[in-house]
Amino acid sequence: MNPNIGIGVLAVKGYFNCDWIKPREQGVEITLPRSKTDQQGTGRHIAIPRVGGPLCPVAALEAWLQVAKITDGPLFRRVDKSSKIFAGPLSSAAVATIVKQRTVQIGLNPKEYSGHSLRAGFATCGAAAGLSAWTIKRQTGHASDAVLGRYIREADTFRALTTVWNGGGVPLLTERPSGS
Repeated sequence: MNPNIGIGVLAVKGYFNCDWIKPREQGVEITLPRSKTDQQGTGRHIAIPRVGGPLCPVAALEAWLQVAKITDGPLFRRVDKSSKIFAGPLSSAAVATIVKQRTVQIGLNPKEYSGHSLRAGFATCGAAAGLSAWTIKRQTGHASDAVLGRYIREADTFRALTTVWNGGGVPLLTERPSGS
């Protein structure tokens, strides 16, 4: 669950500011004052839902702000080996390094991932979960379906097509029938 997204580009460049975050009953709302697709600075609102459980992005955000004692300025900050948290923002190179380190930890090839993978991961998960292109674009800030389509990775083509070919979720055969 990410951190890019319109958010990611801003966060990676250190522009993601704490005062853009507003608590809401269902989670937090982030107001991005400007982005690559909003050069006029109209602003864009992104909802991050409170989902509960160990992977809740809102709980993680709240814990980070509390532990780091961050009340203003950059949200994503450099932390040194002795756990000192600096006032300045993370660099884009640091975000890429963190993503690559985490991919190694879970057994993936770090050469295939970068900071931009956070945005592609959200778009891919959203599409796999059945979110509309409009909903995904609202979160990611993509201006067109064509550009969004380049971010959605082939997650599991067979699983995605299951509902089309088997009448809406009936389990497919896991083994080939004899004689096939």
